[in-house]
Amino acid sequence: MKDGHEKKTERGDKKLGKRIRELREKKYPSQEDFSIATECSTSYISKLENGKASPSFEILKKIGKALDVPVKVLVDIDNDEGLTHKEK
Repeated sequence: MKDGHEKKTERGDKKLGKRIRELREKKYPSQEDFSIATECSTSYISKLENGKASPSFEILKKIGKALDVPVKVLVDIDNDEGLTHKEK
């Protein structure tokens, strides 16, 4: 049985994955293109976008750089700050 912390982490991973996917789709037409830009495998990108993986800070920096957004925008999943009106 999962404790409250594990459940909260899973919800956070899913929200983060959704945020990454939404931003990625605006700049990269495929996970493959994005994986090249981030130097991550396509299977890892898929796991991230589906909330099945928790990225390290180093990976978040690579993702932010590839998407031209600060890491803060990626991890502040309960706030649309940093997104343009069109992206909200």
